Amino acid sequence: MIGELDSLMRKRGIAALLCYGDSTLGNPELAYLTRCELPRGGVYLKKRGDEPLLVVSALDVGSARKGIVKNVKTYNDYGYPELVKRHGRRKAFVELLARIIRESRVRGRVALYGRNEASSVISVFNDLRRKRIALVGEERPTILDIARRTKDDWEIDAIKRAGEKTLNVVRRLEEFLRNLEIREGVATYGGEVVRIGWVKRLIRVWCAEEGLSLPEDHIFAVGPSSADPHEKGVEHEPIREGEPIVFDIFPQDSTGYWFDFTRTYAVGKPSRELLTMFEDVLAAHNEAMDAIREGAPCMEPMQAACRLFKSRGRLTILDLYQGNREAETRGFIHSLGHGIGLTIGEEPYLTLNEKQKLEKNMIATVEPGLYYPEIGGVRLEDVVLISGTKPTILAQHRYELEP
Repeated sequence: MIGELDSLMRKRGIAALLCYGDSTLGNPELAYLTRCELPRGGVYLKKRGDEPLLVVSALDVGSARKGIVKNVKTYNDYGYPELVKRHGRRKAFVELLARIIRESRVRGRVALYGRNEASSVISVFNDLRRKRIALVGEERPTILDIARRTKDDWEIDAIKRAGEKTLNVVRRLEEFLRNLEIREGVATYGGEVVRIGWVKRLIRVWCAEEGLSLPEDHIFAVGPSSADPHEKGVEHEPIREGEPIVFDIFPQDSTGYWFDFTRTYAVGKPSRELLTMFEDVLAAHNEAMDAIREGAPCMEPMQAACRLFKSRGRLTILDLYQGNREAETRGFIHSLGHGIGLTIGEEPYLTLNEKQKLEKNMIATVEPGLYYPEIGGVRLEDVVLISGTKPTILAQHRYELEP
């Protein structure tokens, strides 16, 4: 949580946090620290024990004041126009950062943050070090990684709202799939063969109507191609009777917060093999959920899912670690889940060897799956809030193979 910054900085021996960027868009660290939209970006400085400072363009002051940083100044307050005239734009920015740090009377190590172009960051880093500013980088998990892995109430609410909008899209898709007719083994609508690309375009429209964007698209993979967990869907392919449809949607709300949700369907009569896969994945999902509680190591839910799959004769990533190469493409071939927030993959990670313990107000996905190249895949995914001895699903929806 953002209120932990001072204590985390003290533990790491960090005197101040410096975060900058050209925009909050695509810069989750700057967005998290400011909780506002800054189209032209800005410079954030948090001195340990003091309230943070945000320096922005004069055009962005109104936007900046809508955020959580109360001390807002402009580049003009630090003489930036004169610095540009004297040094040129690139060197002037380094001079601006140095001036902000010195006028804030920072003494000690300054941790650098922000998603920016790598060579530019290295140049800024080196230039500030030459000015005797003790700039440092951090190994992961960084201070901000640790702060962001437990969510404040307003973050939980933002993710819940994104989940509610996502379920509206899911329900529209299910209604569409229910209205399909099977003709000669292929799904049709109004007499036309339904192809994957058509459905994906509908999903994009429905997301837009809910105020959701799809920066990384979405997954609507059908048949054997769904055995690749990250296959987005072959657009010209039709929906065939009884084949698995893996629908994985990971939209971003206007708040900047993401959601992540997966269900697997079949239109028409599924095979016995597919039904059994679905039953096993649902059982693994339930086992993993039972293992999620405050204080449990992040690896425990993953291990619980693997034990369930093993008891039913399925390969898992454990078999791969033990040298069985078949487990690369068959069975449960990925980790159980990951955190979400201002990115689609962050702390905590529900993986086999992750000893970090689950904490109150962490939010993570739970997404066991099974994959076989000759059949396809089955995956079921929910987003859960860690609280007490039982997780809370943030967007509750049914688990049925039939849409």
